[in-house]
Amino acid sequence: MVHHQKPYTKVELPNHPWLADQPLRMKSTTATRFHLIQGGKLRINWQNRVLKADSSSILVMPPGMSFRAQCLSPQVDRITLHLRPGAWVPAHQADADAIGLLQGIRDIANEYGPLLPCRRTTRERLDALFHDMVRLWNRPDLRHHRVSLKALAMQVLAVLDEDERLHKLSLGTASAASKQAAERIEPALHHLEQKDYIIQEHLSVGDMARLCGYRPSQFHALFVTATGSTPQQYLTERRIALACNLLRQGRESVLQIAFQCGFNSQSRFYHAFNTIMGVSPAKWRRQQNNTLGP
Repeated sequence: MVHHQKPYTKVELPNHPWLADQPLRMKSTTATRFHLIQGGKLRINWQNRVLKADSSSILVMPPGMSFRAQCLSPQVDRITLHLRPGAWVPAHQADADAIGLLQGIRDIANEYGPLLPCRRTTRERLDALFHDMVRLWNRPDLRHHRVSLKALAMQVLAVLDEDERLHKLSLGTASAASKQAAERIEPALHHLEQKDYIIQEHLSVGDMARLCGYRPSQFHALFVTATGSTPQQYLTERRIALACNLLRQGRESVLQIAFQCGFNSQSRFYHAFNTIMGVSPAKWRRQQNNTLGP
């Protein structure tokens, strides 16, 4: 089967085991790799530590991770999932959430090593999902099932996010990871504090990413780690904060304020304002006037 574009989700089938007579130098480049061990035992040498994996293990290799490994049995069977979310344009909240979850799992692996300490129930749920992906990958009409394959990959991330052991580890890495991510996207955070920047009507995630020298998907993941919000959510909140200030002054109409704050229509402005503030712009202005008094 020939793929004309790099897939954002790829599955390596279990008919390519690691063999004991082959030196294993594991390295992940642009994708995050999830190795679900199906049988056999593996010794991993990672940062002066020795880790042992078996049929209950799942290995995660973020981009840039590398280590040496040795089979402790004649062969090690595995299913490998490659996630390359560069094509996951975060236009939908589900995509944004999945990218954030993936970044969290990468942080855990980079901090504690590639061997994830999952609960048995998590492993059983992952086993079912991986085998569903294998069945899809084997279909001759795979190109018609890309969305289903991506949905299964997102379920893998959600299952890992629900694991209590991994959650405790993520709490330990969140603070340091957030600080590091904020440093890497500091130019964008600085610009998002400037009124002249946030009121640009066609400002995109790509524009913000270019300020920091990252691809949009990389920037999006860093931004979520640093702020807890997606870039678009953060931008919208900054615009609404500016709108509140203008509404409080009471000089322009709601429509004029919408355009001054970077919204290209009154309906978009009303929707964003109501979502964040819980009331319409006009009602919010009246409430402020009543509070301030004559």
